[in-house]
Amino acid sequence: MGMDLQSLNTEVLDTSYNWAAWRDIVGRFEKWGIDTSEFRFANDGELINARTCMDVADALEAHIDEIVSDWLNDTGDDPLDFLVREKLRDTGLGPPLGQEESALRKRLRRDVHAWRHCGGFRQY
Repeated sequence: MGMDLQSLNTEVLDTSYNWAAWRDIVGRFEKWGIDTSEFRFANDGELINARTCMDVADALEAHIDEIVSDWLNDTGDDPLDFLVREKLRDTGLGPPLGQEESALRKRLRRDVHAWRHCGGFRQY
């Protein structure tokens, strides 16, 4: 369970975050000066407009190193669990142990692309 973001552009992959990652990333958006008034903490289908999504893409791209460092070194409520470790533990589809950083960077680059080209996201 978490935040599923459905792209308005059907040629762009949807993306999702577990609740820990969503809380963390929205907090970062606020810190980076992005207007987060459209962001929800409920799966209500509300829209994040295309302009906001472009701002998010730019900010994510500029701060990938910071996110990777923070998430890989986090020992608390770890957003990385959803992105990498859960797949390693439960499905075996994730990267081999020791390759979490490259997998996280790949995921974040995919997210940058999604945010940049989605045309807006519905929040479910």
